[in-house]
Amino acid sequence: APPPRKPTPAPMRRRMSGAFIETRSPGALFADPRAEPDDDPPPPPRQRPSGAHPAARRSAPPPTISQHPTPAEHELPPQPVAMPSRPPPVRTSSSSGLARGTPMRPPPRDSEPALEVNADGPEVSARSQSFLQGAQQPQFQSERPPPLLPKAPLFPRVAGDEIVEHLSLPAGLGSDLPRAIDVLPKSVLEARIQFTQLARELGLDYRLKRGVELRTDVKGIETIQSALLELFPDHEVRTRDEADEVRKHGALLSEILARRLEAEWIDISANDVGYWAMIVPPDTRVWPFGRVARFISMGHKERDLVSYFLELQTRARGR
Repeated sequence: APPPRKPTPAPMRRRMSGAFIETRSPGALFADPRAEPDDDPPPPPRQRPSGAHPAARRSAPPPTISQHPTPAEHELPPQPVAMPSRPPPVRTSSSSGLARGTPMRPPPRDSEPALEVNADGPEVSARSQSFLQGAQQPQFQSERPPPLLPKAPLFPRVAGDEIVEHLSLPAGLGSDLPRAIDVLPKSVLEARIQFTQLARELGLDYRLKRGVELRTDVKGIETIQSALLELFPDHEVRTRDEADEVRKHGALLSEILARRLEAEWIDISANDVGYWAMIVPPDTRVWPFGRVARFISMGHKERDLVSYFLELQTRARGR
């Protein structure tokens, strides 16, 4: 007779995740909850007896929430650390104009203060850059809408042209005013007074050194542009004395625009007069000091100061 068969133990049920269901002895119900759970060693693989039929597969019961983590939870990969949703702070510039880096981000390569670029402007060398401020400003620019200008003139209007050496001043101001070429004016009236003084000095120099009597007309503009080409043949300004000459010529050009075309100063906020702007009525913005610096840099590569004045005169008459 064949030997009696041993009863086949029921196979252990597995969870859907493939991990064994943890079982504990009744004594574990009273275990210290602060103690770490014991990892039960996996049972040895069962060997099915020969001739035994495999048991039917049963669906696993719904998983139950356990107080302690299962061994499968120990095998989960580490969760990625959530990055802060707050954007990095915006980079600010220091007082010197250079971008300051942080330990996590080095300063950019273009941290040097960028020079103002104009596609049509001249290439000013670094040596004379400080003496030719505003040379890369455009020749003129239309304003839309036209700005509001004061109706009452600051200076008395004189019919026709004037002798530059004897330009008129407002009533009550004499020729004994202090000379302050190195001090920037703080108001439009101060600017007109200072630039009138500088233009007077320039007219005196032309009479004594060149024997020419400058007037506030087209011929006077032609005279000063010829002198500028003679003074700066290499199109550079290297010394402080040369910079003073440029400023005197810019002051004269601004006074010619103010007295002949009724131009008014509209922006004197920059730290250099090369960026100060006037409005030739009704809507043309110009930079007189920057225009003189541009002419020195460009020479005859573009329209000269006479053509510049005639163009502005045409715009003013067309209002």
